[in-house]
Amino acid sequence: MNNNGTAQVRKLDAGALSNDLATLDLGTADARALAVGSDGTVAVGGSASAALSGTQVNATSGGRDGFVARIDGALGGAAVTYVGSAQDDQIDSVAFLDGAIYAGGRTSGTIGAARSGTVDGFVSRIDGATGAIASTTQFGQSGQTTQPVRL
Repeated sequence: MNNNGTAQVRKLDAGALSNDLATLDLGTADARALAVGSDGTVAVGGSASAALSGTQVNATSGGRDGFVARIDGALGGAAVTYVGSAQDDQIDSVAFLDGAIYAGGRTSGTIGAARSGTVDGFVSRIDGATGAIASTTQFGQSGQTTQPVRL
């Protein structure tokens, strides 16, 4: 959720939704995607213009970067992976599959291959244990703007 410009993840009591069990502040970010793994790990994706709270898996690239924050189920801490270029980048969706986190997003720069369109889409596979980016595939059409990439 966005609380006065700060991206927060909250764990609510299923029996009384007004009761917060835990809260984790990520920092100033546009968080727009959330997925929960079978082990309770939470992945939050979006975009940020500066480093977020938590362990930094890799550095920001400049401009607005896409991010994926891996958060333990108790909301005790986050490890943040940035997926970006020197241009404008964002994560639109996240999903867990076979021990990896997949992030779909858009870029006006070059992440996986040379940019084809005005704004290209991309899908990155992120190691679910380390947060390292295993691979990124970038795609687009000449002169076109790719819309949100949903997984």
